[in-house]
Formats: sequence, structure tokens, C-alpha cells
Amino acid sequence: MFAVLRRNIIVASLIGLLGVAGALPAFDTKTGQAQELQTIRITLGPYFEYQPWTIAQELGLDKEMGLNFELLSLSKMSLGVAGLQRGDYDLISACQTCTIPFYENVPSLRNWLVTNQFKGFAIVGRNGQTETYAELAPKIGHDKAKEQILRSFEGKTFAIVKVNHGPLVDFALRQVGLSIDDVKILNFPDHPTAGFAFQGGEGDYYTGALPQQIRLLTLSDEFVNVGGHEILGPAGLWYSTMLSDQPWLDANEETALKMLAIWYRTMRYVKERREFSLPIWTKSLNNVMGSDTFTVEQTRIAIAEFEFFPTMEEAAEGVFNPESDLHWRNSVEHYLPSVEDVPDGFDADTYEVSGKYYALLRARADLVEWINAPLK
Repeated sequence: MFAVLRRNIIVASLIGLLGVAGALPAFDTKTGQAQELQTIRITLGPYFEYQPWTIAQELGLDKEMGLNFELLSLSKMSLGVAGLQRGDYDLISACQTCTIPFYENVPSLRNWLVTNQFKGFAIVGRNGQTETYAELAPKIGHDKAKEQILRSFEGKTFAIVKVNHGPLVDFALRQVGLSIDDVKILNFPDHPTAGFAFQGGEGDYYTGALPQQIRLLTLSDEFVNVGGHEILGPAGLWYSTMLSDQPWLDANEETALKMLAIWYRTMRYVKERREFSLPIWTKSLNNVMGSDTFTVEQTRIAIAEFEFFPTMEEAAEGVFNPESDLHWRNSVEHYLPSVEDVPDGFDADTYEVSGKYYALLRARADLVEWINAPLK
């Protein structure tokens, strides 16, 4: 159910191939010798999360590391898993929870790179009629702000697609002893209908597909982001990942570490060179969606409000910090009871190995130095 919820956020569309295939000659600045680039085949799903690989490619970061990115558009994860097994791909776009049903039949799958925290699960309210976490937290602190907002939902009306977002609302309310029975639900058949009904005045709050949320928040100042993972708790914590096969990782550990280094250097461009990175990001997203739906401004808002792409240092503070509410395990354990086809004796540490590779990267002074080198 949650895999469907997550993947319904952006309409999927399958298009052709991006990038240049094959091995190409390169110059190794350390040895002064020509070297052959290793081609890495990466699938980009039609979602915001995975497009930074195109920024890295545009910058030539893959070539600097002796790699040649071949970026492929693929909308269905099942096809990606099959492609990994055939050797068609090296990395495919994924997420922690949506990978679990595949482990029974393909136990060698490994999530080894956390790309970002998806924060698209957010509550949209009406400006002037609701408090927001962003307003309250600086004044009264995280815990009190979260509780005050959640309790304020009691008796209010939510315009949602209940089959998708009902559990999300329920999980959030249960944090303060309430449940979905303590609010009113306007149930709609699809996200656009719910979004337009909310825009037209129905309901006090809306939560749904990311395009609808972005549309409402960019339409005018009539609507506000009440809060996302900050108030939703584990129900609002979702990590997107890159997935590979363990035999590939075993044979390409050095390559995997270079890929991590490329990703984190790219995150610096995303934060420090947005005028350069966001147009590339938007173009790539529209390409994989087969449309021109999103503008650069909408991409900026999506990244600023609904996605968190940590730098190498920020990942240590949240994603890989066991003491943090943002630790990756919290998300897996929360959603696990709702996932179908969980393998018997499932152990997240067997399949979620991003922490291992992150630690290996941090131990490599040469790669860390390259990540932190001045941007061009």
C-alpha cells in the first residue's frame, strides 16, 4: 500500500536512454596514464530524487573518477530488479520499504546508497486558519509544537484519498492519543479531485500527491505547509535509495565508494550552485516523465520543502545517527507491518547496507578531500 502511495506522487512515464554507452579513454591525473572508463548503468525513475545523477554527468564528475555514466529511464522497479539479475543495470532507483517484497525471490539485493529523505508527506492548510510547525517550533520547541498542531486537528476535516492517506493521518494522530476517528474525512477517488476540491474551499486540510501539494503552495499565499515529517513522525519518514546486487558490490567496492563520493560532491552543487544545478534537474525530470510539467521554480520548491538531500556531513547527523529520529531504521521498522511479502526472519541489516559503505567512504581521506575540494 505504501509503495503505491509513494509511487503515486509523480506520474510515471517510460522513455528512452540518456547518456553515452561504452568504454571511453580518459586521463588519470595521478598516474599520468590513459585509462579506460568503467561504464556504470543507472536507472532514473520519474521522481525528483534520482535526477542529481544527471547533474554529476553534466559536470563530468563521473569522468573525473574514471567512470562513464549511462543514465536510463525506467518507471517500474520490478523491471529494474530483473535487469539487475540479467546484468543490464548496475544501480537502480529504489526506496527502503518498496524493496522488501523482492527480497524473498532475490535475496542478494542491497540498498547501499541513501539518496535523500522524501518529505512529500505533508499537511497543507489554509493561511490564517491554522498554525504551522515552522512558526511554532522556534518559539516553543519541537515537542510542544508537534503536539499542539496534532491536537489542533481534532474535529477538523481532511480532504484526502482515504485508501492512500488515511493510514498516514491515523498514524500521525495516534502519537497524541487521537485517531482518524477523531477527524472528519472527505474521501475522494483521486488526488487531483481532492486537491481541486480543497482549493475550492472543501475541508480544513489536504494531504496527497506531491504535484498537488506543490500546485497549492505555489498557486497563491492562500495555502501553507502545516508540517511534514516534523509532525507526522515515523509515518512521514521515507528514504529513497539506490539498489544493486551484492555480487556487483563485492566485485566493485572501489567503484561504489567513488559513486558515493560523486553523489556527495553533487549534493554540494545542489546546495551551493542552484542556479546551475536546478535547470539540469528540471530538464532531466521532465525528460523521464515525457512532458514539460515542472518549471525550475517548482523544482526549487519541491527540493526546499518536500525533499532533503543531505551532504556527507548532514548524513552523519541524521540518516546514519542511531540516536536521531531521522535514522533510517526508524522508517523501515515503522512501515514493515504494512509491507506485503516480507521474508521470514527479515533482518534489515542484511539488506540495508548504506551505513557500511558510508563508513567506508568517511575512512577514505582521498575521497573525502575530493568531495570537499572547491567547486568549479
